Amino acid sequence: MQHARMATYQPPDRNARLRLLWVVFCSVVLCTLTWVVTERWLESLQGMAPREAQRQLTWALRIVGVLLGVVVVAVGGYAIRLGARVRLHDRFPPPGVELVRRTIVLEGAQARARGRLLIGLGIALVPTGGLVALTVMWVAHMLGR
Repeated sequence: MQHARMATYQPPDRNARLRLLWVVFCSVVLCTLTWVVTERWLESLQGMAPREAQRQLTWALRIVGVLLGVVVVAVGGYAIRLGARVRLHDRFPPPGVELVRRTIVLEGAQARARGRLLIGLGIALVPTGGLVALTVMWVAHMLGR
């Protein structure tokens, strides 16, 4: 008779929860400030000469495209790094990872599969972020002609 193995859980980290709340709060504040500044900037564009307004809009599009690409590449890099740690320790989540909620610990083949999935996702995201940035830069170039 085969015995069912009890699931092992890794408890949440209280400090990780507090940091997450702080990041969410700061993100809301930053997004609100960005919204206000962008609205004022767009209003100022209405009084400009068309050529100058077009130049500023294409530069803004370039900046947004590069920032978006950098974020996607960073997430891909993190996924690759996390997947490699999972494969190294043969455990998901790997030791030292701070969690915001109680999580089932996977070991063995399940953990290796999760690690491969994370690495594959990261490998897909890194060039995608680069392509997003290049595509937005090209569109901005074409609009700026």
